[in-house]
Amino acid sequence: MLGIVGILCGSIICLLYYYLTATYNFWKKYNIPGPPPTIFFGTMKEVILKRTSLGNYLKNVYDAYEDASFIGIFHIREPILIIKDPEHIKDVFIKDSALFPNRGLNSSLQEEPLKQFLFHANVPVAHIIRSKVSSAFTPSKLKELCHMMLESLERLDNYLEELLSKNNNIINCGNIAARLTADMTGINLMSINMRTLTRENYEENDFLKYTDNACGTYWGTLIKTVMIDICPRLYKWIDYLLSSNNKVTPPFFNFISDIIKYRKKHAIVKADILGLLMELKKNPGKLSEFIGSDVMDEFLRTQMLGFLYAGYETTAATIRNTLYELALHPNIQDKLQKEILDTYAKNNGQLQYDDINAMPYLNAVFKETLRKYPPADSMQREVLSNYTFKNTNITVPKKQKVLIPLHAFHHDPKIFPQPEVYDPERFINEISQTKNPMHYFPFGYGPRNCIGERMGILQTKLGLIGILRNYKLDVCEKTVTSFRSITRAFIVTPNEDIYVKLTKIN
Repeated sequence: MLGIVGILCGSIICLLYYYLTATYNFWKKYNIPGPPPTIFFGTMKEVILKRTSLGNYLKNVYDAYEDASFIGIFHIREPILIIKDPEHIKDVFIKDSALFPNRGLNSSLQEEPLKQFLFHANVPVAHIIRSKVSSAFTPSKLKELCHMMLESLERLDNYLEELLSKNNNIINCGNIAARLTADMTGINLMSINMRTLTRENYEENDFLKYTDNACGTYWGTLIKTVMIDICPRLYKWIDYLLSSNNKVTPPFFNFISDIIKYRKKHAIVKADILGLLMELKKNPGKLSEFIGSDVMDEFLRTQMLGFLYAGYETTAATIRNTLYELALHPNIQDKLQKEILDTYAKNNGQLQYDDINAMPYLNAVFKETLRKYPPADSMQREVLSNYTFKNTNITVPKKQKVLIPLHAFHHDPKIFPQPEVYDPERFINEISQTKNPMHYFPFGYGPRNCIGERMGILQTKLGLIGILRNYKLDVCEKTVTSFRSITRAFIVTPNEDIYVKLTKIN
């Protein structure tokens, strides 16, 4: 009996070993170089165990295969292709974008309506949502919203005056950036005052609490990652059972539902994101074929929460990182502050939408922050059918995932000399025009680029203007000399709080 059990266990172990390693010769047949995989982890052990960030891992691989156009890696047992050649990247993002329309995120994250935000969604769902809400991000719409964002700056100034009097002029950059961005995002997307600049206690705000906890626990994330990749069907079945028996609704869903009910009751029609999504629910067209009318409410609330989170988190991170760098580099801060004050003086103390776009150094500072701290480590696409990369003999199969190492490009000394140095001059006039556009794309390119790019740029610039018009930034005893970045819900963020000193200049 024991012999039979031993044989059975041995057979199971052999089968499991074969299953886990069967794909590990995948890149060899294409003569594509890459790090050697190890059983269970592939080539990404340190990332899976959360010992390093995806950005650092990809940068190390990128550097190790310096002259390669392609690099083959494995996430557990799944082969993934890293693309380094800018011409092939251009094909993926633009020229052949119709063949790479999806991000290639795991199907279990796509088929549940509550997880079907635009960022995750495949075509044609993504195309339907995008075409419906794109009018909320046009230049004319943002020009219309600009005066309301300027009102956010007034609330910020009042909030800071009270805060600084209690905290010896020391601020948490992340806290301030989050409060300001949530205020602007709520107004822009839902025409609602989020009251994030009127509550003294950060923990009292439901939206800020929810977004802070969006990433989940270490072990929960790790187990989920392993389950999805090793046995996606089993994970999907377990996830379905858990979801069916434990209906957990994000707290913010109730807030969104209350606003929708209020608008319906009072026949309020607005052309903001929420209004456009409400209109989409009334006239879903083909969307109902892909989603199902029974889950349309959850689906649309998910879109709303997704837009709020994406707009809030990325903008807040960019403002926070810029404030940190300006405190460390007073010469850059002085030059930017002078441009801002001169712009106000030239316009009799007022600021208009066109004035913001006419500040070249502010634009350079913004771009350099995104260069050094890109919101995402990388960008991924999945091919719809077999695809041959131009001028190569490499043909990848249908559903092959390709990865563009954004962080690695932004920190390549051959592309950006001394990449660890914060230097906005890289993006001034002719200097920036010499760069290959496929080496710098913090918002992506092509049909799946960031739909809220213009709004994110405007909100970030206004946030910096609002602070630098009235305050000087300095390092303090709580300012860190460096920090390690982590990836949280696709957004790169510091692993610790960033503090600086603010001094009123007027």
